[in-house]
Amino acid sequence: MFRRFSARLCLAAVAATTTSAPPSATPTTTNSRHVDLIEAPRDAMQGLKDFVPTDSKVRYIQALLGCGFHTLDCGSFVSAPMVPQMRDTQEVLDRLDMSGTTTRLMVVCANLKGTEKAAAHPKVTYVGYPLSACETFQRKNTNRSIAQALEDIGNVQRICSSNGKELVTFISMGFGNPYGEDFSPEIVERLVDRVVAGGCRIVSLADTVGVSEPGIITTLFSTIIPKHPNVTVGAHFHSGAVESREKIKAALESGCRRLDHAIGGMGGCPFAKSTLVGNVSTETVLSTIQELGYHHQVDLDALAKCQAIRHDVFGVGVKELLLANVMNDEKAFVEICTRHFKKADVSGTGHLTREGFTEAVRKVFSDLGEEPPLAERIMAKFTEIDLSEDGRITLDEYILGARRFLKKRLAKLMAAAH
Repeated sequence: MFRRFSARLCLAAVAATTTSAPPSATPTTTNSRHVDLIEAPRDAMQGLKDFVPTDSKVRYIQALLGCGFHTLDCGSFVSAPMVPQMRDTQEVLDRLDMSGTTTRLMVVCANLKGTEKAAAHPKVTYVGYPLSACETFQRKNTNRSIAQALEDIGNVQRICSSNGKELVTFISMGFGNPYGEDFSPEIVERLVDRVVAGGCRIVSLADTVGVSEPGIITTLFSTIIPKHPNVTVGAHFHSGAVESREKIKAALESGCRRLDHAIGGMGGCPFAKSTLVGNVSTETVLSTIQELGYHHQVDLDALAKCQAIRHDVFGVGVKELLLANVMNDEKAFVEICTRHFKKADVSGTGHLTREGFTEAVRKVFSDLGEEPPLAERIMAKFTEIDLSEDGRITLDEYILGARRFLKKRLAKLMAAAH
């Protein structure tokens, strides 16, 4: 596997509190400035092709328990053939030392058998269940229809209640889907109403494939949170680096006080589509919280140690793998470039000015999980590929420029791996 050649950390500017009040099981009021942070090593690892050894998982998750996160989404009891990366969740849980931490553990289950295993484990506090706003994805993810999943949730809730666990319902594809199915905020709202009526008190709206935009985020949270004041409504975003801050900001300013994330932006659902869209990074979440004047309880020194362990254990995140895969798939690369070229070509002329080129380049880098080049480098590349020297470039010229940029980035990653 590739190795990261440098840590892209933004923690120097992050302010944090390190008090150790236990995580709250009650909703956080929207006028509070405190945000509950849910680190998701389960989501970070589940899409990796190479099995992460159990010893490495335990080492990483044990270190995360010392950071002060509200909850760790640390594993899942699901079909081993379908998600082989999580086949050792039971052993990982057994080996974790929970003394001296206020952080709680959550595992995700897709059926009643898995729920029973999770509910029986003394170290588990929360059981996550994936309900989808998209029929196609519900079947891909759990081999159930939405109607069947809603029936399951009732049973999951009963199992959790009888074992002293708390259900967390994820509404996947909660901001749109890539399958052409109908989507509206009302669809999501009705699903939330159903699970809340069944007793669920924590709901997380999940942007499974990174399609959310600030407008729909604001609409959903500003509608659902006031409607259900006794329910904690969280956000589980998958996103490129550039868009992450605006999505986090929209959620916070609409009353959301529970955010899921993963160190380094690792993650992605292997059942969602052909390319994985990573989680919003923990680093981006922390810096955005600080910039907007909100508060958290993460110990930054402990987090820095976890970042070093992550680099040592995984070597590479899904995002670098995504960069390599797309760069070696001409069709996929042309599709992603064309999509952003058309968005930037607002006048429909078939050409991009310097401003449009800058926007499109940044979007492509974001989709591939990479930090965009500096503005001056983008302008230099524009001049280099502006073959007609008229201050406008075509789609073909744009694809050429984006490929040259990203080939250099990939070459650095590969060089750092050896």
